[in-house]
Amino acid sequence: MPWRPSPVYKHVPDFVYALLALLTPVGCSLRAEPVVTGIHSFSISPSDQQIVFAYDNNGKRLLYLVELDGTGVKVVDDSHDPLNPAFSPDGTKILFSSWYPEKYQHPRPTRPQPMSLFIMNSDGTNVERLAGRGQLPGEGHIVEAVFAPDGMTVYCASASRMSQERSFGTSFWSFFDVDLYAISIDGSTLKQLTQLKAYLITSLS
Repeated sequence: MPWRPSPVYKHVPDFVYALLALLTPVGCSLRAEPVVTGIHSFSISPSDQQIVFAYDNNGKRLLYLVELDGTGVKVVDDSHDPLNPAFSPDGTKILFSSWYPEKYQHPRPTRPQPMSLFIMNSDGTNVERLAGRGQLPGEGHIVEAVFAPDGMTVYCASASRMSQERSFGTSFWSFFDVDLYAISIDGSTLKQLTQLKAYLITSLS
């Protein structure tokens, strides 16, 4: 049985979880990768009946929702170049982060903008920007976010600094000085929870 980071995945068939884990790039929540084709990040619904995933196809990233048996595939966001989706505890809402405060424009910019956090209904309706661009210290790149168990608060990891790095001939952006924040789901309150300026904070789920 493949290792699973959260008990919420315990009822997901082993082959499904293993496939998603293999297709999702390591460290994807903290890097802006070069253009690739494949699953970038995913989340499994609390009911274990649906999967939402970001799929990158030659520079255009879409957010898909699919039933666990592979049926009912549909696009739930095609405008924001979404990353790191996360279901709410009741499965009715989805969080995702994006480089684009408005709508995505191709090609992607040489230097990404600060990452914003969005919330929407799980069917893709009522997309709203929850945080980003000026609300958080530094550049405020929201690299990952999850719902609190009561569904009324969102916890997010935000990096105040970003730099371009190069490895094995590939250029990518890495985030630094990461801290945790709590945001109400209506965006009205924001509270800094840590002052770590950590190199990495991952796997909030």
